[in-house]
Amino acid sequence: MLIGLPYFHHPNQEITRTLIKELDVIFPETIQITSPCKDFLRQLLQKDKEKRPTLNEILTHEFLGEVYIEKIRKKEIHADWKPIL
Repeated sequence: MLIGLPYFHHPNQEITRTLIKELDVIFPETIQITSPCKDFLRQLLQKDKEKRPTLNEILTHEFLGEVYIEKIRKKEIHADWKPIL
């Protein structure tokens, strides 16, 4: 969750599934999101599974360099907030 709200949320799960299948990701203009972050999310949310990035492409994406992926992997960075699942 990047902006505080799920992208395709609806109280009805069937509608949520339809939104996921049919809508493209749109980033609110009122919130500052870096280009690498937008690119990363668009790749991960690619509807065509053949066009989705490989695990290596995900782990080496420019955006993850911004969020210190190695430190996260080694558990050197701890989140101040954890979602309740």
